[in-house]
Amino acid sequence: DTQNWGTVITTLTGHTDNVLTSAFSPDGTVLVSGSLGFILKVWDTQNWGIVLATLTGHTDNVLTSAFSPDGAVLVSGSFDNTLKVWDATNWGTVLATLTGHTDNVVTCAFSPDGSVLVSGSVDNTLKVW
Repeated sequence: DTQNWGTVITTLTGHTDNVLTSAFSPDGTVLVSGSLGFILKVWDTQNWGIVLATLTGHTDNVLTSAFSPDGAVLVSGSFDNTLKVWDATNWGTVLATLTGHTDNVVTCAFSPDGSVLVSGSVDNTLKVW
C-alpha cells in the first residue's frame, strides 16, 4: 500500500527457493515472480494468492523479468545465459529463446515504445535486441 508504506497487504507463497525478480504487467492485473527454482509464477493481483500459471523452460535460476509496454509479452533472463520471450496472452507459450550471452543474464528492460529490448549479463555486455 503506497499510501501507508509500513503495511503488508499480503504475503505470497508458492516458490520453493529464493525469489529474485518480480514485475507487474502494465495494466496491473498480473504480477510475475522468478526464482532460483528455474521457474516463474504468474499471480492474479485481483485475487492475491491465486497462481494463474507456473512458467517452466529455463534450465537454471531466473534472475530478471520485464513486461513489454503493451503487456503482450514477458521476457525473463536466467543463469542459463538465455532470455525467454513468453506470450502474456497465452501463459506457458514461449515465443522465442534469445541466445548470444556467454554468461548469466542478470537484467532486461524494454524501451518505452516496446520496439527494443536490452539485456545485461555477467559476460560484461549489453545486448540490444
